Amino acid sequence: MDSHHSEHTNQQTDLKPYDSGNKTKVIVTVAVLLVAVLLVVGIKAFASKPEETATNGTTQQSSGADSSGSGQNSGAAADPAGTTYKDGTYDATGSYTTPESQEEIKVSLTVKDGTVTDTNVSFDPKKSESRQWQQRFASGYKQEVVGKPLSSLSLSRVSGSSLTPMGFNDAVDTIRQQAKS
Repeated sequence: MDSHHSEHTNQQTDLKPYDSGNKTKVIVTVAVLLVAVLLVVGIKAFASKPEETATNGTTQQSSGADSSGSGQNSGAAADPAGTTYKDGTYDATGSYTTPESQEEIKVSLTVKDGTVTDTNVSFDPKKSESRQWQQRFASGYKQEVVGKPLSSLSLSRVSGSSLTPMGFNDAVDTIRQQAKS
C-alpha cells in the first residue's frame, strides 16, 4: 500500500499548476481593446451626424440686443426663398451640448442686403476641452460666414470643430427671426 500511495503522490507532483494570471491578463486586454474600439466608433458616429446630436440646446437673445437690428436699417433685402431681412447688426446666444458640458456661443452678425458683411463670436467655456475647440472654430469660421446669404447660412465643421458650429447655427436661427422684415 505504501507503493500505491507513493505512486499517487508522484502523479500529483508531476501536474503543473493552472496559471490563472495569464488568462486574466488576456481577458482584461481584450476587454480594454473592445471598449476602445467601441469608443472610437461612437465618437465617429457622434461627430459625423451633428444634426442628430446635441439638439436640445435653447436659444437666448443676449442682453442689450435689439430685435430690429442696431439702428442701421437702411433697407431690406429679400433672399432667394422670399424672406426679407432688414439691414443691421444682430446679436444672439446659441447653445450646444458636448459630452462634458452645455456650452454657449455669443454671435454677432451684420447684415446688408440679405448678406452677412461682418461677424464676431465670443465664448465662456465651461470645460478646457471646449475652450480648445471654440478657439479652433473662431480661427476659421469668418471665411465661411462673411459674404454668405443669411438665409442659407449654416456651418457643419470648421477647423475640425463639429459641435461649436451647432451652437453658432442655433444663434443664427434666432438672428434670422430678429432680422425678418
